[in-house]
Amino acid sequence: MADRRKPFRDLWPCVHTRCGPRLLALVAPQMPPYATRLETPPAPPFRPAVRPWRRANRRTARVEDAARRVRDLLRCQIFSGSYPSHFLPNENELMEAFGVPRAAVRQSLAMLRSEGVVERLQGIGTFAVRDRFVTGLSEIHGEKEDGGLLDRARPEPLDETVGPAPDFVAAKLGLEPGENVLRLEYVSYFDGAPQGVATNYVAFPEADALAGTPFKTDWYQLLRDADLTIGSSEWVLGAINVDPSVASLLELPPGAAVMLGEQVICDDGGRPYDFAVCYIRTDRYAFSTRATNVEVHRSPAPLLSLDQS
Repeated sequence: MADRRKPFRDLWPCVHTRCGPRLLALVAPQMPPYATRLETPPAPPFRPAVRPWRRANRRTARVEDAARRVRDLLRCQIFSGSYPSHFLPNENELMEAFGVPRAAVRQSLAMLRSEGVVERLQGIGTFAVRDRFVTGLSEIHGEKEDGGLLDRARPEPLDETVGPAPDFVAAKLGLEPGENVLRLEYVSYFDGAPQGVATNYVAFPEADALAGTPFKTDWYQLLRDADLTIGSSEWVLGAINVDPSVASLLELPPGAAVMLGEQVICDDGGRPYDFAVCYIRTDRYAFSTRATNVEVHRSPAPLLSLDQS
């Protein structure tokens, strides 16, 4: 006698009918009843994840980790001026100094070379080809340091247009939707090399004061030359991989990592009048900061956030 039972896939449309639960019980008796609530098994105890490639080759992983750490320390030593002659110790000396195998030393030097920090020539050795200029973090708020970045700044204006403020900018500056602002965009050069790209949106009447003021050095000096007060300056800093347009302005390959900043400048009364979006190179320059006797306290509500859109 032929088996007249239909495959389960042909019975599936009946699951949500009145006979669905009984039909499921007949076809698949091993399944729990249709309306039964499945119990969630208890979570297993937490264990640190093991990367699969480390399980496969632990020796290679140890060499890679050692190379990464040596690379980091060598980079710090190079940028801090530990090698005045620019020549690094040979491989044997580095192996002894860091207590790592030759493979880790060679891999660390190869990574530094790919970063453009060192160069290696056969018969000559390994030597540093790039320095780093360090300045105080307070300079991003306009506080000049002797010989700092702001003293070296030279701008190249890209755009100076008056038009309606985008909704996001209007909200940051406390303006009515569609109210006009001055958009001033420029590339900032330090020692002849591009260091940053900034797009500033300035509210009126401050924009009128900037219109007739020569832009000679840095943004803060432009505000002072226009007799504008800087009551407060607030930054939100992060990192981003630049698009081809910004990369070409900063003379970087597309996708290179740079610092992304959003800034709001207020007058003495706390009224915001300048909102800016800035891309800053950090491969040639770095910021330093120091705090002593730090007290933990709650910061005031920020004027801006990178998460807003």
